[in-house]
Amino acid sequence: MSEFSLTLVLQFKTSKIIYDMVKVSIKSEKITPFGGIFHVMEKFDRYIDPVIDGELGLRCTTFGYQYSEIARSLMSVYFSAGDCVEDVTSHLMPHLSLHPTLRTCSSDTILRGIKELSTANTTYTSETGRSYDFNTATKLNGLLVKILVSTAQLVPGNSYDLDFDHQFIETEKYDAKMTYKKFTGYSPGVAVIGDLIVGIENRDGNANVRFHQQDTLERFFSNLESKDIHIRRARMDCGSCSREIVETVERHSEHFYIRANRCSSLYDSLLALRGWKHEVINGIEYELNSIIVEKWEGKVYRLVIQRERCMDGEQDLWEGEYTYRCILTNDYTSTPREIVEFYNLRGGKERIFDDMNNGIGWARLPKSFMAENTGRLVLAAVFLIESLTSEVRRAEKAAYERVIRMIAHEVNNSVAGIVSLMENGKMKMEDVEGASERLTALSEFVTRFAEVVKIPQPQLQLCDLSEEVEACRPFLENLCQSAHVQLELHLTDEASPVRIDTILFQQVLINIVKNAVESIGEREGLITITSVPSQLIIADNGRGIPPAVAPHLFTPFFSTKPQGQGLGLLLIRDILTAHHCTFSLMTDPTDHLTRFTIQFPK
Repeated sequence: MSEFSLTLVLQFKTSKIIYDMVKVSIKSEKITPFGGIFHVMEKFDRYIDPVIDGELGLRCTTFGYQYSEIARSLMSVYFSAGDCVEDVTSHLMPHLSLHPTLRTCSSDTILRGIKELSTANTTYTSETGRSYDFNTATKLNGLLVKILVSTAQLVPGNSYDLDFDHQFIETEKYDAKMTYKKFTGYSPGVAVIGDLIVGIENRDGNANVRFHQQDTLERFFSNLESKDIHIRRARMDCGSCSREIVETVERHSEHFYIRANRCSSLYDSLLALRGWKHEVINGIEYELNSIIVEKWEGKVYRLVIQRERCMDGEQDLWEGEYTYRCILTNDYTSTPREIVEFYNLRGGKERIFDDMNNGIGWARLPKSFMAENTGRLVLAAVFLIESLTSEVRRAEKAAYERVIRMIAHEVNNSVAGIVSLMENGKMKMEDVEGASERLTALSEFVTRFAEVVKIPQPQLQLCDLSEEVEACRPFLENLCQSAHVQLELHLTDEASPVRIDTILFQQVLINIVKNAVESIGEREGLITITSVPSQLIIADNGRGIPPAVAPHLFTPFFSTKPQGQGLGLLLIRDILTAHHCTFSLMTDPTDHLTRFTIQFPK
């Protein structure tokens, strides 16, 4: 064989070996149908794991799994459409173990971890001598609220509306009791703020809902207050209408709204009542009124009465031609309609329990005893936090696909202010320089935005907060003057160093003030911007935020304006989150001012 031929053979064989290696590499590529869960696992690891291990402590120091890994593995079962804990071993382990860094533990380890986190039941004895078991899960409830605070879903120092109710979980566990619904199970008391569960205490299914309810509520309120979370308004059904429960709620909230139980002694007063006001609420005609009653000796409250005419013509033995519903409250300023509409919003909380039962496994508890199953209930509430966050992120991802609308939105905001200055003919040299800088900054923003098809990563630099607000003054003043709105800046003289991206910060401030101006509308309005070290507060006396709108404020493309795009608050949220700021937007029911509060990391 010639030297040339030998060379060709060697080249051919070498090429074949390389080709075969490539084929082997392609065939051995690890592809899993459950790879989508990896993103959620990584988020859980980044935001939730440190809080769990910090609050519960390390489970092991050398070998074994930490509590955070156990919680994450349990979460992965239900986020992968599993039905029970055992699915992680029988179906999911070969797929979840493909993650290069995050470990997934077996079902046996998960069940051992749940047992380790359980706390002993507390037994209460009734006046008739019957005993009922409660499980407070104190440590896990503390962990639950701490996670909500650490992920900025609850902001320390703020006040919120809280709902409380009892749920019935049908199960045939060893210690399950027969409920009045004619099935065996548990009846946990659950406290909710918005769409977030903030407390769960389990109890025997045959326990009366009022039995020691005030103790459960006291623990929930104390847990929240220990994290500087306060309750503005509390809503509950008639199962909470007893003197001890009402006094507990009144101590820990500014106002309460509790469905009053039927009382025959009040019927004569209701039937004789005059001055009923006709209202249409959700398409149904009601008559509303309110009176002051001494519900219990020495305890005087307001009773808001809602009555509806019987449609079938049949008269109730006690109530006659109307059906009466009453709300007991210590709110003496709101109108009866406002109170009824606010109370009716609690009906939407049932969706949360549907999610827990059908999506996060409340209906399939893994252990035989209430103490261990209560830990599972609370851990599921942690998963719901992450589930809701994932839903929001998916909605935001869809919004980014329509990125051109957001860019146009920002261009219009900035250019409109500059054009208005020019049309007024009052532009000074410093205004021209400021406009030029603003256009340059806008160009940088749009370029960076378009490059990554999302909010650009902030280029942080150390700045003084008051100085950055002052730099935006010309644009903010012109924005307010064109709408005949007064603008006041109360900026601290103290040094207030913050690490921010000045371009993105200007976008945030302009958007917040623009929203405030639009909320004020045609009325005489005032916007104040107050800075204190590491905090900025923008307040306005506009229309305010209705309770029904508040949960949707930061939802992509949600807007209450006829021509609104629903992008401004989304942009603000993205930028502030990227700066690791905590923030809140709410209307204070006392002074009726709407405040956007931004807390910068120290």
